[in-house]
Amino acid sequence: MPDLHDLSAIGFGTYRWTATPEQVHALHLALEAGCNLVDTAATYGAGLTERGLGRELHRRDRVFVITKAGYLHDGELAPGAVMLTDGRSGYSIHPDLLAQRIAESARHLHRDVLDGFLLHNPEHLLAIKGAAAYLRDVSLAFEFCERAVDEGRIRFYGISSNTLSQSDHPLGPSALDTLVTIARSINTDHHFRLVQFPHNLAERHVAHADAPLFAAAARHGLRTLGNRPLSAKTKTGPVRLLDPPSPPPRPAADALGDLARTVDDTLTDTGLRTADTPPALATVLKQWPQVRTVDAVEFMVEQVLTPLVTRLPRTPRLTTLLAEVHTAALTEARRTQALAGARVVEQTQLAGHPGDPMALRVCETYLRDGLDHVLLGMRNADHVHTVAPLLNGNHPARRARDEHHRLAAVDTTHR
Repeated sequence: MPDLHDLSAIGFGTYRWTATPEQVHALHLALEAGCNLVDTAATYGAGLTERGLGRELHRRDRVFVITKAGYLHDGELAPGAVMLTDGRSGYSIHPDLLAQRIAESARHLHRDVLDGFLLHNPEHLLAIKGAAAYLRDVSLAFEFCERAVDEGRIRFYGISSNTLSQSDHPLGPSALDTLVTIARSINTDHHFRLVQFPHNLAERHVAHADAPLFAAAARHGLRTLGNRPLSAKTKTGPVRLLDPPSPPPRPAADALGDLARTVDDTLTDTGLRTADTPPALATVLKQWPQVRTVDAVEFMVEQVLTPLVTRLPRTPRLTTLLAEVHTAALTEARRTQALAGARVVEQTQLAGHPGDPMALRVCETYLRDGLDHVLLGMRNADHVHTVAPLLNGNHPARRARDEHHRLAAVDTTHR
């Protein structure tokens, strides 16, 4: 099995990975190109993502797989659970729940041992229960994880947090030092070795090697994994740090108008019209100008348009128009967010060569920042080919990263 120092600089992120043929092909392309790090979570796809990965990875023993736990399934009960502020999701890192998640994830992933096991956004507990209770719960979770290592169920553990890298973290700039102190109090030779957080051009809280989080991680021998590398959250909304795609052949609104008229005609012709269908169509058409992000498009298509269309007799025209609306709307949303992202890029001195794809250059920039691993959602072959140079250990950015850790390891040993 690969050790922590053998992992590829680019990891295969699986948020929104649903094991479609195109996505499965991208996974195998990435693995063949040198990627040996895969990141997932029990909550992704309500467990379907782990199951899909398990089908594809069960014969690939030399892949380091990280998963996460903490969020409860719908209606699930667990000791120490709290209800999150959205009122819909429960959360717990109680040892009983973590034991259950390890068993479930190992079964889904077809792994006897989980390489990496992370507490998934435990800052929820910090916000709801306060610092003292948060640290107590984390300590109990770390104690359990150390036992799980001793029992051969996991190899390493850590935390995935959306707030740990922020300068205004409630525990202050030494938040990571506090977590390491907890781990050392349990076992001086502890296995708390992984810390994951958002890192992109707009959320670049630790953009230099002597920033508190990077410095603490290097000092304690932890590996840093950056998620959300190409999709950033800004004060004006989400942006994408990619070259903008070309506009669709025709606007999504035009295709939506054709779809609405076809649905209306079909309802009339088949006698399936109900009291709620015309208002549903009117609502979609009225709200469409505000559907500007990828998430908003997916919600409107998956939760409103698709259920409406699937209630009707399937016709080639309906199927074609629905697919056209979906594709065009996604393209427009990605283009809008990429153009907004270009303004963020203009404020940054990117690594790499000006003629290279933006995705490659921003990933190189993150490695230059000092990040160990960039977790990238590579959902098609083009995504893999774009960053293929970073999957090759001969790339200068990869060599520089490995040298940085070699020197840090020597320095730690001498101390």
